[in-house]
Amino acid sequence: MLDTMRLLLTDYEVRNPKLTLTPASIDTETGEMKGNYILWREGNRAIEGKEAHHRDGHFNANIRPDRNTDGTGPKSFCIVNYEVPKFAGGNNFMPVDYQGTKDAFQQAERMLKDVGIHTNIRTAQVSRLDTFRNAIVSEPFSNFRSVLLAMQGSRMKQQEYGDGVLWKNGRSQVIAYDKCAQLLYKKESVIGLPSNVLRAELRSLEASKVRDVYGFKNVQELLDGYDGILDVYRQSLKKLLFKYSVPELEVFFASEMEAHVRFCQAHYGRNWHQKFLMEVGMQCLVQKSSIETVVQVFDKVADNKMQKSRLKRDLQKIRFSAAAASMVPACNRTNGELYNELQEKLLGA
Repeated sequence: MLDTMRLLLTDYEVRNPKLTLTPASIDTETGEMKGNYILWREGNRAIEGKEAHHRDGHFNANIRPDRNTDGTGPKSFCIVNYEVPKFAGGNNFMPVDYQGTKDAFQQAERMLKDVGIHTNIRTAQVSRLDTFRNAIVSEPFSNFRSVLLAMQGSRMKQQEYGDGVLWKNGRSQVIAYDKCAQLLYKKESVIGLPSNVLRAELRSLEASKVRDVYGFKNVQELLDGYDGILDVYRQSLKKLLFKYSVPELEVFFASEMEAHVRFCQAHYGRNWHQKFLMEVGMQCLVQKSSIETVVQVFDKVADNKMQKSRLKRDLQKIRFSAAAASMVPACNRTNGELYNELQEKLLGA
């Protein structure tokens, strides 16, 4: 359930560190040191520099200066980024239960100590929290794309990319994507995993957003309120994305289809209905494959270079046709059925 976390450590000590220290830059003309700060102290000795960090496959830790200090407060702070499931099970595919999450925090504390950062992890402030659910769906991710694109997040900007759809604003994000495709992109094994896994993540990107959404500010409060995190995830996703009933969604897609039909009627003369059917068919073809694949097939079959050029131009027009892209179902199931499946599997028990 928990994925990426960012923790802010303010109560910590650095002893016998195994860190990479980034020194301040020096103006060779004046000899002035720029960006030089006290990062920590070893006895009476101040360790200075621009920042210090540790990075490996498990977590990243960065000690950075507090540039706003007046000299009376802390000179630095430490930010730790890691993925909870990786600490518990070696990958971030399967969700982790309460005990696994607790163990992951203890492991993080031990590994920080190993590199010289000593802290009580339970006092760390949670400054980012990603929660997720995996839905094992009945269709490939591409078949859900038009439904996802119809789901407009409240006060969120939508962005489409290769294997996912992202909704975002300044402090939060929701993302739905093909989890197996992501693992393959990262060159990780998918052996033994289900073939159609759609993951939806709710990302709170700032400490204030974590408090607003989940009601806790540090690791101890997270553990105390662990049982309520899934309910918050469901409520937030429903509020942000699943705002339609199935009949309302069908009306939405029907209106999109009507808009496409009226456009063809206004622009293509008496044969507008043939043009409409042709565009719908070409859009379905592109959704099942890609422009490049279709062109490669025609390269093998067609002899006329002009036909090939016209085909590629037509396919590109169709791909960027927003009306066609939003209303054409990519499989034999209706958009309402696909929407209902997502709603049940992401928001259900």
